[in-house]
Amino acid sequence: MGTFCSVIKFENLQELKRLCHWGPIIALGVIAICSTMAMIDSVLWYWPLHTTGGSVNFIMLINWTVMILYNYFNAMFIGPGFVPLGWKPENSQDNMYLQYCKVCQAYKAPRSHHCRKCNRYCLSLLLIGD
Repeated sequence: MGTFCSVIKFENLQELKRLCHWGPIIALGVIAICSTMAMIDSVLWYWPLHTTGGSVNFIMLINWTVMILYNYFNAMFIGPGFVPLGWKPENSQDNMYLQYCKVCQAYKAPRSHHCRKCNRYCLSLLLIGD
């Protein structure tokens, strides 16, 4: 009971507010509709489920749906990560190609941006304009 209570905290429940927004609701709705229609189509039109091919096909559809949801929630709740404080490139010659942040007193890693809330560099998910 003690480990269960340590996992579910009030702060963890606050993160579920991220799901109560139109973006995640639409994304989860599209995933649910597409997955449901693919499974119904698989049962009605492809091999019957009592055959080996039908069972493998249906299990693969369920597996893909679980992987899509797993990766979606990882991207939503975990994020891309942080650049370690005091990060420097391995080769000192690469310093001339990097920007230096006066706020962090460190070099800006490629594909990262400065977060004002964390006061650190966060790795970027999107590579727009890089």
